[in-house]
Amino acid sequence: MIAIIAISLAAITTVASASSKNASPADGFDIHIMAPHAMPDGSVAGPFHHYCKGIEGGKILQCLLFKSTDPEARLVEIEYFIAKDIVRENVSLYTWNRHYHDHAEEVATG
Repeated sequence: MIAIIAISLAAITTVASASSKNASPADGFDIHIMAPHAMPDGSVAGPFHHYCKGIEGGKILQCLLFKSTDPEARLVEIEYFIAKDIVRENVSLYTWNRHYHDHAEEVATG
């Protein structure tokens, strides 16, 4: 019975090692910004730990937000930092002021 368990664990370890070498969308969230977060109602909460990676040639930072750096921390939000040249071409000023905010203040604190 022990030999069977050892073989099974070895097989699982081999599969896990092989799959961890394949690229995945979760790879590359290496930029860490700890900053307060502007909430939809205009209040400020946090600080939150933003783990980000650049996509679209660096024009967009895609970030996973957590309340702590604990490995068991739950993901609480996903946020995007989008280059202003992209935003200005695609989002009206009215929509911007109603639904979005500039990240300059958040980034400056982190």
